[in-house]
Amino acid sequence: MKQTLERKLDKYIVKKPKKWAHWLLIFIVFWRLKRKHNLKIDYQLDMRKEKEQFLLLSNHPSRLDPFYTCRAIQPKMLNMFANRYFFHWCIPGYLLKQVGGIPTKLYQADVGALKNFYRSVEKGRNVGIMIEGINSVNGEYMGMAQGTAKLVKKIGLPIISHRIDGAFLTNAKWRKGEIRKGKVVLTARKLISKEDLAKLSVEEVEDLLNKEFYFDDFKWSKENNIEWKGGDLATNINYALYFCPKCKSEFEIVSHDNKIYCPKCGNGASINKDYSISPLNEDDIIPESISKWYNLQREDVFIKLKLMNEEVGNKGNEDCKISHQLIESVQLFMWNKSGRKEVCVGEGTLTLDKDYLSYISEKGHEVSLQIPLKNVPAVPLNYNEGIEIFHGEHYLFKFKDNPLHSTKWAIIIEQNFKLIHATA
Repeated sequence: MKQTLERKLDKYIVKKPKKWAHWLLIFIVFWRLKRKHNLKIDYQLDMRKEKEQFLLLSNHPSRLDPFYTCRAIQPKMLNMFANRYFFHWCIPGYLLKQVGGIPTKLYQADVGALKNFYRSVEKGRNVGIMIEGINSVNGEYMGMAQGTAKLVKKIGLPIISHRIDGAFLTNAKWRKGEIRKGKVVLTARKLISKEDLAKLSVEEVEDLLNKEFYFDDFKWSKENNIEWKGGDLATNINYALYFCPKCKSEFEIVSHDNKIYCPKCGNGASINKDYSISPLNEDDIIPESISKWYNLQREDVFIKLKLMNEEVGNKGNEDCKISHQLIESVQLFMWNKSGRKEVCVGEGTLTLDKDYLSYISEKGHEVSLQIPLKNVPAVPLNYNEGIEIFHGEHYLFKFKDNPLHSTKWAIIIEQNFKLIHATA
């Protein structure tokens, strides 16, 4: 029986990076990074003089970060964790294998990826991790993926830091791949030696990395007076910001040109060229920045989840709690037989409660899923479209009637995991 591409990736053994692929990748993307992204690399070390094996760590503000790090470590090469999703694409998948990418399931226990990582270390190769595990949804540090500090401590290699600022705003997720020129700065430096790392506990390693890689692109842009080219800075930003800070309504927010506002109460803001925000009127209630606005939504969801779980507070006021069960009609997309294209295999009902994310098919391919949320710290979010999850197979759920709701679903899953483990 012919193996699917998924099963082949399960058994994949990572290769030593090929010089020709590494330099081809740099040649292809360099002109774009330099001209389109205005990439500046602040070298605080000379990579040519780095003789010992190292671990490269980086934050992950955008999908383009691997290209920035690839450019900044030359002439060195490394094996790095990479989203398994991209190995399904013919040309990118082939190039990822040639440059030493390790196919990895996002936010899932991936024994095969860890084996490949340790195999690379044992063979004396340089290795790399983007410590958040997934690119940022709001332009701010997402926190380390579970177990990262423990892994860093265990392998014990000296750490080189690639801190990236500005990349999120260059390629904001709600702009669907559109590149907006401003400035991207990658700071490359030696973070800690092998000897000093050995003296630290896992908790101290975690504190060190959180301090090194915390970023907020909106704050950074404002402080450094970065001007982002073109107009329409607010277009589609309501895909990310669905909650009105003034009247507390949801999914009423409208955005166009350089303005975002709530038609229900008139609360609104203008987005400036540095991506800072200013209230439209004196009585408007607007968070400090776009990233803080998104965090306000997280806080609102967390409080409501806590009220629901504790069954306290104003039980008669629906504004105080999240419904015990959210339901959406969705289209289900999965890889086709060749594993090279995502196709719609059916339609059904996606249900979210405090314990499970469940799917029951109603049309097309028969699929029944019940995924425990205690094992899901976050899900990849496609703004105004749907959510993805890997559970044995890769599933993409596109919301049919209410695509804007996908942001709130992703936040609920993220905050529910936080609550479960905070009270465990």
